[in-house]
Amino acid sequence: MAATRRDTASIVSPSPGRETQAERIGDSQALDGFVRCGQSGKAHNLNGTAAEQDGRLGWLALALTPGMGPTRCFRAVRGLRRASRVFSASLTELEGAGLPAAAAQFVFHGKAFKAAEEEMRRVAEQGAYLLTPDDDTYPGGLLEIYDPPTVLWVRGNVER
Repeated sequence: MAATRRDTASIVSPSPGRETQAERIGDSQALDGFVRCGQSGKAHNLNGTAAEQDGRLGWLALALTPGMGPTRCFRAVRGLRRASRVFSASLTELEGAGLPAAAAQFVFHGKAFKAAEEEMRRVAEQGAYLLTPDDDTYPGGLLEIYDPPTVLWVRGNVER
């Protein structure tokens, strides 16, 4: 059933026979999975590996799920072992990972994936990108606070 709930071919790095993100969203700045960000013009890899992109999409889907705050998102990812598992987990697994029943149904029925996919498209159209706790460039200091944000919307250069 998991395979019918989502298809990330339009989001992940281009593969033979699959459209690139630039082709999918018609964004001339998003070429081969990279986008030029803000005034700096620095190229940032929007896609990374398929696993990295699935992870970002998983974090974003959880963040956009009604009833899920940062603490619940972190607990869910810890319970599922990785953010991308949110799309293949059963309803029972989602609830077991700490998602309230309504949130688990929202995720299980593909609504969270659809919302995350639409947000990823909007982010790319704006020349921005997302950072999640799984990204090396996510600010480590934020992970030290009580409720670190699950997703950071970024435009520009975040390198130290």
